[in-house]
Amino acid sequence: MSELFDNYEQEYCEISAEISRQLTQLRAQKSGGETRKILMQKIEKSFSEAEEDLRHMEIEAHSVQANKREQLKLRLNNYKKDLEGSRREFRTETAKAHRG
Repeated sequence: MSELFDNYEQEYCEISAEISRQLTQLRAQKSGGETRKILMQKIEKSFSEAEEDLRHMEIEAHSVQANKREQLKLRLNNYKKDLEGSRREFRTETAKAHRG
């Protein structure tokens, strides 16, 4: 496989785990205020970093042999779905903050 793909994948997984931790913290904070706002900004930054890693992984997936490419694309698509699920959860939490 591509060593670069593996490196980006490892970095993505670490960022994804951080996003999960951050979302847990966000759900635990019932009050608004500056702390919640800072956390939301950190989460947005983490999403940007994760999306950048996914873009790099996609580029790397196109550069490997065809027989390995499909396997990498499948993993990449799963990561994209997971990230979109986290993004939806984040939007739900931010909507709650605006309503409440």
